[in-house]
Formats: sequence, structure tokens, C-alpha cells
Amino acid sequence: MKICVAQTRPIIGDIQRNIERHKNFIALAGSYGADTVIFPELSLTGYEPTLAEALATQPAD
Repeated sequence: MKICVAQTRPIIGDIQRNIERHKNFIALAGSYGADTVIFPELSLTGYEPTLAEALATQPAD
């Protein structure tokens, strides 16, 4: 099993663009044979505590 750990530079508060960037990392890791890609926590929201409530997701998201 090949594991990839990705360090990203998220765009603060832009979940949709961060998802697209994550997908690019996943595709790149897959092209190198990675079976699993691990991202830092809060990398989708941009690590911004002041926006945490507004950016919180729900199970249905």
C-alpha cells in the first residue's frame, strides 16, 4: 500500500475551490500509485477559526 500525505495551501473560506485543489492532489498522487491520500484537518475551510461557524458542514452536505 502506498500512502501519500499532502500539504496544501488552502484558500481561506473557499471550500469549493479547496475541494477542487484536493481533487488535483488526489489525481496526482494516484498517478504515482498512491492508494490513500491524507490531508491536514481543516484544509477544506482554510484553517480560519473566525469563519468556523459559517463554514461548518452538515451530514447531508
